[in-house]
Amino acid sequence: MIRKVLSEVKDGEILAENIEVDGTVLVSKDTVLKPEYIDILKELDIEYIYVKDEIDNYLEKTELLDTKTQIEYENRIKEIFECHIHTNHATLIRLEDIADELVNTVGNDEKNVYDYIITKENIWEHTLMVTALSILIAKKMNLSSQEIEEISKGAVLHDLGYRYIDVPMLNVDLDEIEPEQVFEYKKHTIYGYCAVEKEEWLNDDVRKIILSHHECLDGSGFPLKQKNMTLLTQIVAVTDTFDRKLRGISTRKCSLVEAKEYLKANSGIKYNKEVVDILDRIIGKFTTGSKITLKDGKTVLVIRQGENADEPLVILEEDLNKDNFESYEKLLKKEDYM
Repeated sequence: MIRKVLSEVKDGEILAENIEVDGTVLVSKDTVLKPEYIDILKELDIEYIYVKDEIDNYLEKTELLDTKTQIEYENRIKEIFECHIHTNHATLIRLEDIADELVNTVGNDEKNVYDYIITKENIWEHTLMVTALSILIAKKMNLSSQEIEEISKGAVLHDLGYRYIDVPMLNVDLDEIEPEQVFEYKKHTIYGYCAVEKEEWLNDDVRKIILSHHECLDGSGFPLKQKNMTLLTQIVAVTDTFDRKLRGISTRKCSLVEAKEYLKANSGIKYNKEVVDILDRIIGKFTTGSKITLKDGKTVLVIRQGENADEPLVILEEDLNKDNFESYEKLLKKEDYM
């Protein structure tokens, strides 16, 4: 993508990154820019934007949710959570529609490997992506339609308890804050469980996800130090941990590679091995558009995911300026970078 001042932007160019003001998305990425849009951005004193270049147009991202859909659901989740008052049935039940819609939206393309892209470090995108990834894994495990519906509801509500605590969470490791703050943070699972305890549209399996998604198989989790969680809870425990590490929620932010390695290192110990294996298999190790330095010192650009999560399709950076650069596309092998 190319950074351009607004005076240089041409009619018909495609936006490469969301344009946000005070956390609100004004124009979403992939929008075809028109003169009237550019004039409005100038009035808002926005100095520059990022537009796609020829290489961006060649990239083929395989995301769990397309940008427009993701922004729509994220805004709906944010609105419901922010309007929610403890045990307010009329507010929370609106999340049932979102959960059901996501079940019908996620994973229907039957792709083997997906890009997992973090655009914002907030709880709303976190909630949405944990839900989408949990649904996808449940479908890959061939769970029943009822179980998939339950995991969608549990995942979309799993961090409801954050509404009732006030502790630092972004890019903060729990070992680095005061014990009183850690104690308060760990109560968010209980607060969330209590908030939905009398919701008749939720069953016990959904409530268990909310209460126990921070539990671990070795008993090192919280709030009850359980070792025997339901399979649905174990799925959300993995997806929640994965996304939190990428986003830096109650932990130090880390890379996609580091998050996957952490889960694999704790597979069968803290987390369900089958679930970790599926996540590792369906989420690409390198996101489309990222660059990788090879063992020989050369750099490649990931242009799309391959059949194997560890082996995307790439082009050498030195070949990107050549005519017909797409003809230099090749499959990256593990031995090239490991």
